[in-house]
Amino acid sequence: FLASFGARGNLAGEFMQPKSIVADSRGAFYVLDTGRGQVLVFRKGGYSGEFPVGSPEGSLADIAYDAVGDMLLVLDEKTCEVLAYTPGGVKLPVPAVRAPAEAAGAAPSIGAISRPSLIACDGTSHLFVISGDRSDNIDRFELKPGADAPATFAGRLSAAVAPNFTRLAASPSGEFYLLDQATGLLWQLDPSGWMTGELGGPGDTASWPKARDVATDSNGDFYVLDNALCTVRRFARDSVRPGTKPGARFGRKAKASDSDGLPG
Repeated sequence: FLASFGARGNLAGEFMQPKSIVADSRGAFYVLDTGRGQVLVFRKGGYSGEFPVGSPEGSLADIAYDAVGDMLLVLDEKTCEVLAYTPGGVKLPVPAVRAPAEAAGAAPSIGAISRPSLIACDGTSHLFVISGDRSDNIDRFELKPGADAPATFAGRLSAAVAPNFTRLAASPSGEFYLLDQATGLLWQLDPSGWMTGELGGPGDTASWPKARDVATDSNGDFYVLDNALCTVRRFARDSVRPGTKPGARFGRKAKASDSDGLPG
């Protein structure tokens, strides 16, 4: 154990409803507090300030950090926007992702996020947005430096293999991980969206009793937060065992297209 920061309350440096935490490339930590509508900043010296995010009519859901563009991304699940901020708290003029207006009753167009719930960055200017009532889609976007233009849609995955995943982590080396908190299963996917292996699950193969979250580092290693044992387990990126169906496609089609599968 090294240190702790924060406390319950509504004063400077305290949390009311902390929702998500992320670190930037300089070692600063940013905590999204949905109860206060603020992002609180912590550095080695402790509490370093805070700034407001979102809008009164919105509903904040998650925070991510883009290392290439050096910007914070905040998901508003109500307005279907991913808002961009500098690490100093200045809101950038163009949202990273914004759902376009659709005609009444029309199905969302490709690249238009619908019912977003989580976001993640892989450290190479790729933003992943989980959307759907059962987290059944992952949309990938190419971020623009400084958010001087909206992010470009770069493909959608539909979760036919892992329909109930609740957390996602993406690594700079290209792999990303899907975690099902109910079963404890963790799926590893390659950069193009192919499932390359799985880890965890009930019975003798379980690597943790109760997985709650997953994260990655700059080396591609991944970390699993275990609520039952109150531990964080670290794994090498090549430690995932082959899946029961090696080479199985994560998606509904055999080939990638604009609507299913990420371009290589």
